[in-house]
Amino acid sequence: IFARLEETSARFLISSSPIKSSTRLPTMPLAIISPIKHALKSRLHCNMSLKSTREKKLEEEVKNLTKQVTMLKEHVSALQATVILQGRYCDRVRNHLETQEKKGCRDSDNIKLNGDGMPRLLTSDEVFEQVLQYQEHQQAKAAEKETRKAAREARTHEMEVWMQEDEAR
Repeated sequence: IFARLEETSARFLISSSPIKSSTRLPTMPLAIISPIKHALKSRLHCNMSLKSTREKKLEEEVKNLTKQVTMLKEHVSALQATVILQGRYCDRVRNHLETQEKKGCRDSDNIKLNGDGMPRLLTSDEVFEQVLQYQEHQQAKAAEKETRKAAREARTHEMEVWMQEDEAR
């Protein structure tokens, strides 16, 4: 089974590499099912008398086969509904994974000075400039965070004053 699966677009499911948000499950073809008829009318209900035991046996066999077909149709419908629901679930999980991947890319705190894997002389001007830029970026982020905190505290204080004045009225 796995050998056949490796030749399809779903080979990422059995691979040891992590699944990316860009990978999609292959779509399952849905079968068209004729409507299920719950009210079964037979010759016995039509006031027709069966002439032989052979006709009775055939009538019973038709009933049994009709029940089996109905059961199989219901089973196929349930399987198709499961495939549809699992597909929607996979879409939601893929969107969640994509969001996490984007969030991870935006985070600049995980900066690497030697991103190409080659060793660098830490006293070189290029590396020193990168370190300075990173420190400036961190200081700017900290200052922005403090500004937001001060604005939030000022807004909280203003709301308290307003609530006290409102109660005094």
